[in-house]
Amino acid sequence: MSPPVPVPAAPVRSRRRRGGRTAAAAALVVATAVLAVGCSSSSSPAADSATTTSSLASTTASTPGGTGSTLSTFPPGTVAVDVGQSDLGPLLIDGTGYTLYTFGTDTSGTPTCLDATCVATWPPITGTGIAVATDAGFANGLFKLVARPDGTRQLAVGGRPVYRYSGDTKPGDTNGQGIGNQWFAVSPDGTPISG
Repeated sequence: MSPPVPVPAAPVRSRRRRGGRTAAAAALVVATAVLAVGCSSSSSPAADSATTTSSLASTTASTPGGTGSTLSTFPPGTVAVDVGQSDLGPLLIDGTGYTLYTFGTDTSGTPTCLDATCVATWPPITGTGIAVATDAGFANGLFKLVARPDGTRQLAVGGRPVYRYSGDTKPGDTNGQGIGNQWFAVSPDGTPISG
């Protein structure tokens, strides 16, 4: 049986983002990233509620081999990443507009926010696939999924695992910025915004 022929993505209208940024969030590239680092497997990897993307009309799926097809919805467990505007300037947000943060002790690229208290305050962004806004100009290889001890996989940006902050109550909030001089929002190039 011959492999399926890729179907080119149809043009998608962009929608208005908070802060005046126009983003073609509906046209996303989905990249499945699997990290084979001897971790225990889980029957159902946890998907953070922040990764809900059902309101987005269309995506372009891309497998590691580079073939693609037009989908009407994201596959379950897909983590969406875009760029938003805030009081800190442009930064990375999840599919619902919430700010993404890195933790200073995650220096080796391995998540260290693991205990129940830390995870309740700083929920890790977990999933089984990644979707990024096509118009954001992200560098190739900027995003990947890294293993957590519980068998789930966490979004990492430039090798740094990312989290949301429970104190951010609405899209665009940056209340977690600078907490403990360890938690920082992430710029679109993947570096922590520490200034």
